[in-house]
Amino acid sequence: MKKFYSFVILLLLFIPISVNGLVKPSQYKYVTDDANIMSEELINYISIYSKFLKDKMDISYYVVSVKNIEDYDLESYSEYVFNSFNIGSRGILIFISKEDRKIRVDIGYELEDALSSELLDRYIDIYMMPYLKNGNWNDGIKNGYSAFYKEICNYYNVDSSELVVEDARYLTSNYKPYIILAIIFINSLISYVFTSFFMRFYRNKEKDKNKTKDMILFIICLIINILLFYLAYILLPLSVIIILLFELLAIKTNYDKNFKKMKKK
Repeated sequence: MKKFYSFVILLLLFIPISVNGLVKPSQYKYVTDDANIMSEELINYISIYSKFLKDKMDISYYVVSVKNIEDYDLESYSEYVFNSFNIGSRGILIFISKEDRKIRVDIGYELEDALSSELLDRYIDIYMMPYLKNGNWNDGIKNGYSAFYKEICNYYNVDSSELVVEDARYLTSNYKPYIILAIIFINSLISYVFTSFFMRFYRNKEKDKNKTKDMILFIICLIINILLFYLAYILLPLSVIIILLFELLAIKTNYDKNFKKMKKK
């Protein structure tokens, strides 16, 4: 009987023991979406391009999402996935924990020259986080995946021109002209309005009537104007000059109108 128990214990030592609750590979070779945040289109997209990288450069590129990492820390969980999926020294893993709102990118040591830790952090901030902060996991993952893909291809001089990667900090870039026109209109209108608040405040400076209210409204309008100026500067720095000219015109028009009223009084 003792020999039997010894045999069973010895056998168990050679059986791979899975960690209960941790993610396992899915039916798709390069994608595991336990958090259910990726569309079928994105899964196919990753599968196709990752297969190309594997066939062309022997690089394993995986994307794995989980609902949460429970009591594990992000680094340990991500490293577990990297090792248990056999991603290898020429591999890259994008790991996402949805409920924890955490993301980590691990790479094999052979890719450290192509993807430095500084570049990984910068690309996450630029290409992924703006999407993920708005709960847009699908587009954030796709944009980040494509950004790392292009960086790898560029490093190894492989054509990746068919992939489009957007700087997610400036998602409004496609609608730039319309947004700038809207800012011109809104800023001009606000400038016209806050001139009225200021003139009323000036007229009532010796009185208590509505003085505080007019100053508060003036400050609110000024803050909105500054924020819109900043947005316009991000989209197109030169547009600030055009917006400022329209604002000054609106302010002068309202000032002249109010000044005539004051003279009549």
